[in-house]
Amino acid sequence: GKLGDAIQRSATMQEVDVQGNGIGADGLDRFVEGIASSTSMTAVNLGDNSLGDQGASKIGAAVARSSTMQDLDLQLNQIGVEGGRDLAAAIAASPSMKRLALIDNEIK
Repeated sequence: GKLGDAIQRSATMQEVDVQGNGIGADGLDRFVEGIASSTSMTAVNLGDNSLGDQGASKIGAAVARSSTMQDLDLQLNQIGVEGGRDLAAAIAASPSMKRLALIDNEIK
């Protein structure tokens, strides 16, 4: 909701860390829209938020649309093979991504 709107409106915010906030896949919609349309966001830490494959797919779509995202931390999010595939496709489409952290997920 409000955080996603703030990210979208800010011309200077470069990093956001919301690790361990219980966001879940359902709480991501406005947040990822903010990331996708931000002209300044370069790093996001969404670690330990129970995002799962659905959340990884939503984030991946935003990363693919972002022209500035460089660093994404998604550790401890129960992301499996499906979410991993969606993230890989997003990174391949991204003009700016440099680092993706997927520590302690379920990608095998």
